[in-house]
Amino acid sequence: MPAIPVKFFSHDMLGAPQLSGSAGALIAVLDACLLTGFNVRVPSSFVIAGGVGTLTFATAPGYIKHQVIAVAGADSAQYNTTWRVTGISGATITVDAAGVADATVASAGGLSARVAPLGWQKAFSGVNLAAYKSGAADATGCLLRVDDATATYASVRGYETMSDIDTGIGMFPTVAMRATSAWPKSGAASSAPRQWTLVGDDRFIYLVVHTEYDSLVAFPNHRCGVFFGDPIAYKAGDTYHAALSSIAVTAANQVGSEGQGNILHLGYDMGSANNRFVLARSFTQVGSAIWAAFVGSTSRSGDNTLSAYPNPGDNSLILGKMKLIVESAARAVRGELPGFYTCLQARPLTHGNLVEDVVPGRILMTIGTSTEQGYGYDYSTRWMLDITGPWR
Repeated sequence: MPAIPVKFFSHDMLGAPQLSGSAGALIAVLDACLLTGFNVRVPSSFVIAGGVGTLTFATAPGYIKHQVIAVAGADSAQYNTTWRVTGISGATITVDAAGVADATVASAGGLSARVAPLGWQKAFSGVNLAAYKSGAADATGCLLRVDDATATYASVRGYETMSDIDTGIGMFPTVAMRATSAWPKSGAASSAPRQWTLVGDDRFIYLVVHTEYDSLVAFPNHRCGVFFGDPIAYKAGDTYHAALSSIAVTAANQVGSEGQGNILHLGYDMGSANNRFVLARSFTQVGSAIWAAFVGSTSRSGDNTLSAYPNPGDNSLILGKMKLIVESAARAVRGELPGFYTCLQARPLTHGNLVEDVVPGRILMTIGTSTEQGYGYDYSTRWMLDITGPWR
């Protein structure tokens, strides 16, 4: 059974770490999703029949449909891999085992299951510090350095290479480009949990956070989205296309504004550096970090000025797949965002809703992010991520 590269995680999954306005809280989330997984359970049996795997536990394990779990401890290595949950009934779950021969999985030492991580690596660490990189053999090898010592946000920078947690070469963005480069956690220094969603594969991650500066009840889609990793490159041998988006301010009332870096819904370059993200180098493969922007199917995905949802003509949801990554200066197209779908209608659905019948063979997760914060109005947009994969 081949490994499943695309996985999704959220704050409300059993055993998931909680994000808060506390030092170290974001690293705990990233460690769980990228490195270790969570919610370890011990199945008493694992039986495969007719392309369906059935795992039985002593009590309900708390896994959810479409979640990807990792099984370990089987005597035969072919079963120690990732499986997608297809159904839950009490203490029993079923997983997709299409193409796997019927078997009762043997284990001399006992089986275990957990929510499967993305398979990244932590290259270096320190107190409230971490440097993550993709574990994929064909990745650029660029690293994400996270300084999580501040309560309400973490400082983030990309590096081409690092020799320890405080030493790196090829920073992106440079301090000259963006003095503040942050991923938000909370609108206040507090241990109160904040809602988060992370979707990714072994080379790219999206993180979406509701800081609750605006009311979660009144504005459930006022979230901030950021990303890091290797998008889909169009040119073979492009080894410096690693991308990082970040927020240019730390003020709680601005982190959710597109003018400060909350830009995943945008479909064109608005002319401001704060409406852009950064690539490790240009298409020439020389020099240093450069600005880049998106070219999409509409100026703002899921904006309230777009056509009605559902479409009055056929009751449909209309999406656009292309989300180009374009160098801001050279206007060179480097590639596209993986797994991203633009919404061509006004605010379809709400954050976290799953769509199973629009793109054949794919399950899409609705993401809600804001264009502005703190004005008492709904300034939200919508876009979608493929949680089935593969993205590449």
